[in-house]
Amino acid sequence: MATELVLLSDVALTEEAVTEVTFGLHPEGFVGVWRGGDLMQAFSAEWESLLTLHHAKVIHDSTEAATAIANPPQGFALWSEMTIPIGDPSRGRELAEALARRVGGVVRERL
Repeated sequence: MATELVLLSDVALTEEAVTEVTFGLHPEGFVGVWRGGDLMQAFSAEWESLLTLHHAKVIHDSTEAATAIANPPQGFALWSEMTIPIGDPSRGRELAEALARRVGGVVRERL
């Protein structure tokens, strides 16, 4: 089963940030961008999908959004869905956490 994560932050990830962080962890990897940046996918050098990221959504009331995640933070402005494909989630989780650090956010699992 795929692992569904959410990045909660006040700053949106950019294509440049995703590319830099991905290359920092996987220098031979690459990032695919679709639908004008609404969907990004990080791959290893072996074309293994590591993490899929969806465009951030603005959250006006974090109370409702917080019910869909484990251990929600006090407040956040943006909700970015992430998916780690089936298999060992360790490299995808490492990338998700590195991306969260880049924008000062946190990663939480969807319930």
